[in-house]
Amino acid sequence: PARTSSYRRRRKRSVDLNRSVSPQLMPSSMSSRMSDVDSNAAEAEAGYSSRRPSRRMSTASTKSIVSMRSYAGAAASPKIDNAEQVPTELLQPVDGDVDAALEHALHDASTAKEWEVAFRALELLRRIVVHSPDTVVAAPDGVPRLVEATRTCVANLRSSVSRAALLLLENVFTHLGRPISSHLTGLVPDLVKKAGESSTFMQEQVYSTLEAMVTHVALSRAIGTLCGEAESKNKLIRAAVAHAFTQLVVHRGSRAL
Repeated sequence: PARTSSYRRRRKRSVDLNRSVSPQLMPSSMSSRMSDVDSNAAEAEAGYSSRRPSRRMSTASTKSIVSMRSYAGAAASPKIDNAEQVPTELLQPVDGDVDAALEHALHDASTAKEWEVAFRALELLRRIVVHSPDTVVAAPDGVPRLVEATRTCVANLRSSVSRAALLLLENVFTHLGRPISSHLTGLVPDLVKKAGESSTFMQEQVYSTLEAMVTHVALSRAIGTLCGEAESKNKLIRAAVAHAFTQLVVHRGSRAL
């Protein structure tokens, strides 16, 4: 027992001596290692160790991580496809040369390969139709070109572009009225066809556009084109046509039939 107690006392003095050694007296490798341990412990305690690269990481590795984070942020950024359509009452008039803006928008809506370009062109056309409808009517082939551009975008596979085209068509029916009536034969089949899709928001837009049509265009033209779609095999299309006739009676009276 006496020998064991003596050994424990010598062991304790040795440990105390090691703890009291100054860092300047330690070997360089041990001092560096302890500094790294202390630094890592401090970073972990402050909550930073999991959010920044190690101090020993190379500059190239650091740039690689920054680049990857930038790419991830860009991929997660909001897209136009998820943006809501601008309500008609919030559309602003076009500043500057409206004729040039109309020409540019018609060209982009008809020929654009990128859906973002077509989407912006449709919004520009809506602004022109709402605030400067006379410019569309007075332009050379303005109404026929507008109809063709709209039909092209209605058939677009991108739902945001197709819906924007339907919203443009609603504005066209409301603000152009009778000048668009002679083009219903080509527009209405494309319009009611979108009602056959399973998308709820697309069906709602079709119903709204049909209501604008039966309210503002020439009555005989509206009834004739709707009757041509009433025998569709698709029940969703038949429902859309029935809704259009209902709105026609609501807005123009039962005498219209």
